[in-house]
Amino acid sequence: MPGGSRYGKMPDNTYPSSDNHSKLRRSQTSPEYQNTIKQTLMSMGYEIPRVGETVVNYANKRDRKSTRALRRIQIPLYVLLREKKYNHFDIWS
Repeated sequence: MPGGSRYGKMPDNTYPSSDNHSKLRRSQTSPEYQNTIKQTLMSMGYEIPRVGETVVNYANKRDRKSTRALRRIQIPLYVLLREKKYNHFDIWS
């Protein structure tokens, strides 16, 4: 998921410094980007606590079932974020 294990732990008013990030992502603070992720997940019909449970379940088990559950969220989220003009590096770094 975007932000990975750092999700929710990034400093509030920081901007990404890498040129690998899209212009859109470089214009956002970490909380602004995280809000975009939350809003996108909610627009997909997901409840944020449930997504968190899915991520934790995957991190603890890493079995086929938990991998499938996480991928059912990740792939459509990735597509929607790309449609919003985020690049691969924005999403997976």
